[in-house]
Amino acid sequence: MMKQKYRAWDVLSEYYFTPSSIDFEKGFVLEHRGKDIDGNKLYRTHMMKNILLEQFIGLSEFYIGDIGQFDNGDTFIVRMNNYLHVYIEWVGTPIHEHVIINQSGDLSRIKQACKIGNVNENPYLTTTNPVLKEKV
Repeated sequence: MMKQKYRAWDVLSEYYFTPSSIDFEKGFVLEHRGKDIDGNKLYRTHMMKNILLEQFIGLSEFYIGDIGQFDNGDTFIVRMNNYLHVYIEWVGTPIHEHVIINQSGDLSRIKQACKIGNVNENPYLTTTNPVLKEKV
């Protein structure tokens, strides 16, 4: 069974953090912020309405919202629909469309790609095929 793992994007402050605790019923997310001078843990409380939770998909450290690229330059975004189905959305037209367009549901292929960014910190990567970059 895959471990549930999330990262959180603070929409107001525009940064990622790893949630320490998520309370879906009360609508808040806790972020561990270190310790005070007495060694007590410090937390910041975020309201769920200001947070985008992005789930780990279980492959090559990709999360929902990450942007990946294959060696041939084909670029994609990892997405999840309302039915919790994870899929890849192509950025532009894939070079080998006839070979890979039907594999957009085959997430195991993502292991062959490198992560080049995400939709929140690197939105410019979602508009055109970017030049191949090193793994993030």
